[in-house]
Amino acid sequence: MTKTPPYRLEQDRRRTTVTLLPEMNETPWSDIELIGTEVVQRLLAVPAPSLLVDLSLLNYMGSAQVALVVRLFKVVKERHGKMVVVARDPLVREVLTLAGLDKLWVITDDMNDALAELGWGSPAAAATSRWLGILGSVCVAVSVAGLAAVLTKAAWLPLPVAAWLQFGAAGVAFCLGLAGGLMGSGPNRTLGVSVVLSSLALLLASVFLLGAMSTPADRGAGSSPSASTVEAAPNQAAGAPSAAEDAASVPSTADSVPADSTDAAQP
Repeated sequence: MTKTPPYRLEQDRRRTTVTLLPEMNETPWSDIELIGTEVVQRLLAVPAPSLLVDLSLLNYMGSAQVALVVRLFKVVKERHGKMVVVARDPLVREVLTLAGLDKLWVITDDMNDALAELGWGSPAAAATSRWLGILGSVCVAVSVAGLAAVLTKAAWLPLPVAAWLQFGAAGVAFCLGLAGGLMGSGPNRTLGVSVVLSSLALLLASVFLLGAMSTPADRGAGSSPSASTVEAAPNQAAGAPSAAEDAASVPSTADSVPADSTDAAQP
């Protein structure tokens, strides 16, 4: 084999990336077979491997290179994995298409599309997903602190404030976890799903606590008479004259008749 390998091999758990360099076209067939053996051993070491074959640097592809890619595809298929090929040069894509290989695996000219096809996501998306999961975890911790303050009736935080803090933090955590889970993959997706499940449990607890806090107040407001009604009754009783006083204040008919008229009526 040549001193400088005509390819690059990167592996992270089940993710394997093989990049064929232009020097591969000048590599003897026997050396290409050795390269294939090395890559195959890496693929056999993991279950359900996910392989990205990068041919974007090639402007020509011979039969030896085609045979190498087919060999790698067979190993991935046997282990129930998935393979995507990135090829940008029209001649390279034509060689693969004429061989009917475009029906066996996905061929694309964009690296981000290939990463998305494999479920890896772009590096920027992976970083964003990770930070969303971290922020969601922080919000979950804040919501748990609010729940603890509600249950212990902490003096340092008013009860309504603690309840709404728990509810708001859990809602924000749910949104962050959902976005991180949909955007990420692997551990980042697992973190996002964990945040979503935790926030859902906290949201349910928050709704229950808020309902328990509001129900007694509503019942008390509906059953007790208002202060104005209570105050109006004594005032009305104190200010209203009694029936006896009304009767005494009405002048009698006999008293209202003048005495002279009575004497004149007598013979």
